[in-house]
Amino acid sequence: MSYYGQAIGGHLSISAKKQPIDRLLDRDDTPQALKYKLSLVQRIRSFAIRELQLPDNGSYTEYADLQRPAATWIVTAAPRTSLSPQQWCYVYIGCVTYRGYFRESSARELADALRDQMMDVVVTPTTAYSTLGWSNDPILNTMIGYDELDLAELVFHELTHALIYVEGDAAFSEALATTIGRIGAERYALEYALLDDLTEWRDWQRRRESIDSLLSELRTALMRIYGMNITNDGKLRRKADAIAEFRREFAQRGLGDPERWYASSGPNNAHLALHQTYTGHVDTLLTMFRQANSVQDFLAHMTHMASLPSSHRQKMLASGATQLANGDVKDAVQDAEKYRETEKRGEKSYNDAQLH
Repeated sequence: MSYYGQAIGGHLSISAKKQPIDRLLDRDDTPQALKYKLSLVQRIRSFAIRELQLPDNGSYTEYADLQRPAATWIVTAAPRTSLSPQQWCYVYIGCVTYRGYFRESSARELADALRDQMMDVVVTPTTAYSTLGWSNDPILNTMIGYDELDLAELVFHELTHALIYVEGDAAFSEALATTIGRIGAERYALEYALLDDLTEWRDWQRRRESIDSLLSELRTALMRIYGMNITNDGKLRRKADAIAEFRREFAQRGLGDPERWYASSGPNNAHLALHQTYTGHVDTLLTMFRQANSVQDFLAHMTHMASLPSSHRQKMLASGATQLANGDVKDAVQDAEKYRETEKRGEKSYNDAQLH
């Protein structure tokens, strides 16, 4: 079966399993635990539309039990001495650094083929599936087991894709969805006085930030190693040492067993590429969010950024990251406003000098 053939078949299979949540809540034979979670989904969705300005598009008004542990399995790969990931290009979403399958065996087959080409590879099961607003996505059995705030964060993330997704720029699109998910989950907890849950969720955020920091340090170390004028074997030895140091530090900081997160020899270049796609711009966007006057204002900033040529958007994000590192928070936010002002005046070109 062709790649697009399995994608279409997988989507149709999910669509065939959809059932309206309202109907399931009315049925006597729906398990009480499922009814409770579906009622939470309704509350989360209402909050997303009302407070986060996310689209009221029919998504998450239905439920689908896929009777499997993951919605899809995505494959990410990168050369063994490079952090530049393999890219695949698709209709509508452009080029991205992962390839998704509805069957685990298909993902594993591609992963094995890529390893034979001397690539670092990771296969990641996903709990959510998004059509990026092209159709109404159901809540899945793979999502429903999450705690309330984690479920809220995931729903907010996926609904953001339906609002803003830039073809060919998964790093911006995923970071934006991650940003909305995290900020939205915290606001949701405060709205409904889920204070104990919020404390636990914030503890997890701090742990996640520690992991992000360690991964960033490893990425920097590997970039330096891969840039050395030495043999590939020499790079691979130094890479192994850097990863071993990461794993020691991971355990010493009480972040858990690295084996559970990254198998026996990771994180490898594919892990780092996937992590960078989802979190590379998050710190910059989180700060822009907090400095915006409102959710609506922030999303207006993001909509304008999404409309820019890729090179301009990347320069704005890089400029914002540099300013944040230097403590210039207001400048980082104001850069996003500059293009908006030029557009209002009818100036369609964006002068790179404005970024400096």
